[in-house]
Amino acid sequence: MEKITFFIFNIILAFILFFDFFVRGSKLIFAFLLILLIVVLLLNYYFCKNEKFRWTIGKKQEALVEALIATCMMVLIVIFYLLGGRSQHGVDPTGYVIWILYLLTLGKFFKDYKENIQEWNNE
Repeated sequence: MEKITFFIFNIILAFILFFDFFVRGSKLIFAFLLILLIVVLLLNYYFCKNEKFRWTIGKKQEALVEALIATCMMVLIVIFYLLGGRSQHGVDPTGYVIWILYLLTLGKFFKDYKENIQEWNNE
């Protein structure tokens, strides 16, 4: 179940990005999506704590999923920007902060991946 809430969380996040870039003046829809995102996040936290529903994933796959999600979100942001959308909240790819966060995420992925490779070679 934790896996399902994780994917729902990312889909809602993609919709929030879409509404941020293309739909002006729809604060009610945006607020609804943010509340829905928080509810799904809380459900994910609950399922994470419950052993019965926990998503068992290895460290290598966990690092790969983190890098994949960050890359997908960056690609969405760039595509939305190139399609003519402008972020109402400053998430444009022209800002340097978003690229720094993305590069930090990729750096963490490569660090975790390198550590995991070394651990597997020692076993």
